[in-house]
Amino acid sequence: MLPIKKNLLLITKTICTGLFFGILSLGITAAEDSPLEINADSSDCGTNLENCTLTGNVVIKQADVTITADSLFSISENEWELSGNINIENTGMNISANQAKISLAERQLQSFTLLGSPVSFRYLVGENSKANGQANNISFNLNTRMITLDGEAQLVEDGNELKGEHIEYDLDAERLKADNQGKGDGRVHLIFEPPSKTEKNNTEESEN
Repeated sequence: MLPIKKNLLLITKTICTGLFFGILSLGITAAEDSPLEINADSSDCGTNLENCTLTGNVVIKQADVTITADSLFSISENEWELSGNINIENTGMNISANQAKISLAERQLQSFTLLGSPVSFRYLVGENSKANGQANNISFNLNTRMITLDGEAQLVEDGNELKGEHIEYDLDAERLKADNQGKGDGRVHLIFEPPSKTEKNNTEESEN
């Protein structure tokens, strides 16, 4: 990988309505390196992203990832915590939760861990096919495009249903792995609808 050229990070330390809090701190030297932009109503920050608090309509954007939340607190430059009305969008996928942790490396978004009661996600598999899931917590790795559901996990796609304590979904390969981690009856439960019913469901969804 080519070396990353870091420019001077400019952060205006202020609290005001409609604040534009922008971070364009990386010179782009490789295709995967993108500037990180943050908007919020107010901020309380120093000259870097450590111990920084942003509140009110927080919006984070990098490449094709958009994250919204009520507030953000940065434990360090590589570890952030989000709370309130969290929504993450990335290439056909949408995850909603009440709490989340974000991991970064060199100011590039890497992975998310979301907590809720439950956390829910939607993924557009094809033009007329959607996957919907929920769990007590969901992790998503941007690099591997792997989404992991833990705790009362459930995934529904085209009327077909998968339940277990732990489900791994490779979004690009569209492959699933699941186990029940010894809970309940210790078994994974799958329900497959007949093709005719699945086609009917797809038709109804496309009409709506």
